[in-house]
Parts: sequence; C-alpha cells; structure tokens
Amino acid sequence: MDAKMKRLSGGLVLLLLALGLLACSQQRPEGLSPQVEFLWRQHSNPHAEDAARRAASEAKTLLADHDDDIELHFYYQDRLRDYEADSLAREYQQRLDRDPNDAVNIVLEAYLRKSGPYLTQVMPAALERDSTTAEVLAFGAIAMMGSRPPDSVRAMELAQRATELHPGSYQAWIARSMVEKKFGNKETALDYAHTAAEINPWHFEPVLMEAGLMDDLGAEQQATKLIEDFHASQPSHAPSYRWLSRRYEQAQDWKKLYDIEMSISQWYPEDGYAFVYAANAARKLDDFDLVVAAYMKAAEFGFFDLEYATMDFTPDEQDQFRANEGYDGMIAAFDAAHEAARAKRAEDAVDRPINIRLRNFQARDLDGNPVDLNQYRGKIVVLDFWATHERTHSITVDRLKQLREQYPAVVVLSVSVMERHAPEKLFNRVAKSVREQGMDWPVWVGDEELATRMRISFLPVFAVVDADGYARYRVQGYHPYIDEILATMIDAAREPVYTSDS
Repeated sequence: MDAKMKRLSGGLVLLLLALGLLACSQQRPEGLSPQVEFLWRQHSNPHAEDAARRAASEAKTLLADHDDDIELHFYYQDRLRDYEADSLAREYQQRLDRDPNDAVNIVLEAYLRKSGPYLTQVMPAALERDSTTAEVLAFGAIAMMGSRPPDSVRAMELAQRATELHPGSYQAWIARSMVEKKFGNKETALDYAHTAAEINPWHFEPVLMEAGLMDDLGAEQQATKLIEDFHASQPSHAPSYRWLSRRYEQAQDWKKLYDIEMSISQWYPEDGYAFVYAANAARKLDDFDLVVAAYMKAAEFGFFDLEYATMDFTPDEQDQFRANEGYDGMIAAFDAAHEAARAKRAEDAVDRPINIRLRNFQARDLDGNPVDLNQYRGKIVVLDFWATHERTHSITVDRLKQLREQYPAVVVLSVSVMERHAPEKLFNRVAKSVREQGMDWPVWVGDEELATRMRISFLPVFAVVDADGYARYRVQGYHPYIDEILATMIDAAREPVYTSDS
C-alpha cells in the first residue's frame, strides 16, 4: 500500500473512532446511574415513613443536578407515593403541563399514576416523540399489551428494541420478560426477569416476576427461597414479607410465619398490635412460650390490650395461656404499658373537639319505629356506631357497661350502621346480636345516609354529644379501654360550647 493510501486508511480509522466516541458520549450510560445506585445502597428499603422521607429528600436534592435521570425520578416517586400522593401528582402534572410533548414527562406522570388504562392511553403519543429512550420503549411495550385488543407483535418489537439499545436498563428487561410471558415463553421470560434483577438487585419487581414465573414452571420451593433471600437482605421490606407470610400460611409452616411476623413487627409495630399476628402463628404451633414472648415484645411498644389478645382463644387455649410461667410477667408488662399511656390518652382524647350541632338525627328502634336524638336533649349522650359483623364489639360492650356504672346519668346509645343484611332481615339480626352481647341500653338502626352524614368510613365510631345537642368529640376505630377515653370526653363535655349558631 502506497503512502497516500496509508494516510487515507489511517484517516478513515480515526474518523470512525471519533464517530464512535461521539455516539458513546451521546448515549445514556447503561445500568443504574451513580445517583440511583448510591441511593439504593444508602437506603435499600426505605418503606417505613421516616426512612422513606429521608431517602426522598436526598433524591430530590440529587434531581436538582440530574433532572434527566429517569430512574432517579422513579426512586423519588416510589419513596413518597404512600405519604405525599397529592403533592407528587401536582408536581409531575405541572412538569407535564410545562412540556406536554416531552415523552419522558409523559412516562414520569404515567409511572406515578400506576394505571394500566392510562398508560395505554398516553404511550402512543410518547412513542411518536421518542423511539430510543429505554423507559419510553419499555412502557410502550407494556402499554401495547394492555391495549384492546392487545398488540402483542408491536409490544415484542418495542421490548426487543429496548433491550438491544439499552442492555443495562432493568426496566427494559422487565418489559421484555412481560412480553415473553405473554407469548407463553415462560423460561425465556424467567431469564429476562433474572437479568433485570441482576441489574437492580434492590428492586422487588423483577424478583417478584422471577418468583411468579418459577411458580408457573412448578419450582415453588425455588421461588420461596428467592423471596426469602431478598427479604433477608431487606428485612423491613413489607411487600416481600406479605408474599412470604401468605406462602407460609398456605404451607402451614407456622414456625416460619412466627419468625417473620416477629421480625417485621419490629419495623412496623403499630403500638405493639403487629405482634398479635406472631402470637396467632404461635397458637397454631400450640407453643404458648412463643405466644407469651410475642406479647412481651408487644408490651415494649405500648400494647396492653389483654381482651384483644385473647379474643379468639378457645377455653383450652385460655387455660394454657394463664398457666404459662411467663403469664404473670406479661400481665405486669401490660399494666405498666397501660399506666404509661394513661395521661397521653386523656390528653389526646380532648385535643381535637369537633363541636358540630346534630340536626335531624333520625333512625329506627328495634321495632322499626322512628326515633330522634332530640328526645335526649338536656343529657350527655355517648353514641356507639357499630355493626353486627364487627369482631371487636364484644370488647367494646364490656367497656360501655363499665362506663355506664361510672356515669349513670349519661345515655349510652348504640346505632347500627353499615350492616350487610338484607333489609327484611336487618332488624331481626341486629336484635339477635343485641341479646347475645347483653346490650341493655337503647339500640337504634341507622341507614347509609346517616353513616355518610356522620362521616363514618369504618367502624367502630364513637361520639360524645353534650346536653345542647353538640357532638363535641369523636373517636374512630377500635381502641383498648375506650371507657377511659370516653370518660375524659364526658367530663370535658359538661362545659358548654359557644358557637355562632348556638
């Protein structure tokens, strides 16, 4: 080759290298971005609210300099989704409003909604504007599978293009796995789900896909082991806990269920009530040492509700429970937790008065006759909104009986709402439950309109009405020692309230 040809050949090589470098500089880096990987390592499972908010705050700071990092946006959204849904929706809707033609903005808003029909609606427009970004292609493929009828061929084209252009995008491999499963290629789909999980080992979605495909292929034990390993790496991870708890219950593996309930309850104690699930698993094992151990741990987080703890015990289980050598120590722990909470409970009871005058409060008595709350004007009334299917009402009844002994001049009035009985059977069923529970005070039957007016979304609900007909205080949900809470409210309701319409 002469010198001139060598120079031309060398120049061509340099040109090709330069073009390659230019193309690489314009391509998005494959795999998780350094920002997202940093956050996953620092906050691998920020599901508890405080941890989630801290992780979201760090993600928001990073987004100031890395706004084009789509996975960073996903991470940020996932952390706040359960706690700031409305503000997140406004934030990403405003982002889309500023530039509605940006495909990434469309994807980010669609991801936040977590709505299949909405994704199917908006992704065709996003694909017209962007046919190269990994997430646009991946979500486009998923949208094509959700269309009516599904466009599986187009979905496969998009998923293949996503993985070919972006082999380091776990979202691309998730989409590819979903499409392969749709085509019935479950073993291939499992391989692709595994690839996604290797790229992002902290994210549960690809691991969950792997486990589901293993189940489909008859490898249930491997699926369980996979989720167990994931949960062991992130012991506060609630979705993997829920998956495993269902699996253990189906297999009646009560010891594993007990262990995981004890573990997860440390992260989400719910004032100690979460440990009740561990105690129930120990009951299935017939191991009352473990039952007592669960309730001792519950007491550390403030649990002191013996009636709730033993609500479902058989007489034989009650005997075994009381005979356990740890029982007396557990009762002492309950008593200490109860006493420690007393002052705060009294303070919280009257912290947020509602002071709403009740007008036209009507219902029917158990004989079907119309009744009106005005007949008790001049007296303090405790309203107990309940239903026959409410499991904890038997505990509430005992507490209301104690309240009546303490305040004989106060009217206790139970109003049945949100029942599940046919209209022709309603009054008989309510009356039967009243007799069984020994409710020896007035019981009325309300309707859906009354429940709506009283803003009742779940039961039980209590309200304390003063002598002038004002609902002064309200309690929603089951509470241990409700008589103590209501007593504090009754004492406060003795003082008149003055409002503009009084």
